[in-house]
Amino acid sequence: MRLQRNIISIILQNKEINSNEKFDILIISFYIIENRILSHLWNTSSAIGMHTINNIR
Repeated sequence: MRLQRNIISIILQNKEINSNEKFDILIISFYIIENRILSHLWNTSSAIGMHTINNIR
């Protein structure tokens, strides 16, 4: 997570990248971060669900 933040700040400070490209890069990086969080939550909730089902049996 810290690495991504560093990469984003380097990109934002880079004068050779125009603002449209910076915007695209930010959107993509936030999308990747969000997907990781969602998949982690999904895996956690699936594990809890399976645990509950096994206990009911």
